[in-house]
Amino acid sequence: MTFDEFDQMMDGGWRAIAKQGDFAGAAQAIIEYLETEQALEDWQERVLHFHAVQMYAFAGAVEEALGHLPFSLVPEEPADTPIRWNTYVEATEAFLRGDREGLVAAREIIAQGPMTDVRIPNLGVVDRLIANFGKPYSQAY
Repeated sequence: MTFDEFDQMMDGGWRAIAKQGDFAGAAQAIIEYLETEQALEDWQERVLHFHAVQMYAFAGAVEEALGHLPFSLVPEEPADTPIRWNTYVEATEAFLRGDREGLVAAREIIAQGPMTDVRIPNLGVVDRLIANFGKPYSQAY
């Protein structure tokens, strides 16, 4: 499967497994895809690692999720990026570690980001994580 078929299609790839409620299986499928697919660009690998984070977190496997977070970060992310990706990754980590202060601090940085398509990317997700702090990721997200 191409990256788009595996990761971006809502009814294909790992998402088809997740739709069945098998979040750990979806994470494993992502890991296997990362290990076998040779033609991935760096940004695609980062996205896949982050989706593995999410699937492990949905499965309640927080330690496994945390292990993939560093691979989700953009090295030397430009300050003028329209999506505060690294800060979003940091917000996710703060939530998973139970660090409310870190989560709120990340939210403030994301909230200062530029608006795209009438919204600030990922701000709604981070706001839900704050509103549902202390609950499992599967409920908070």
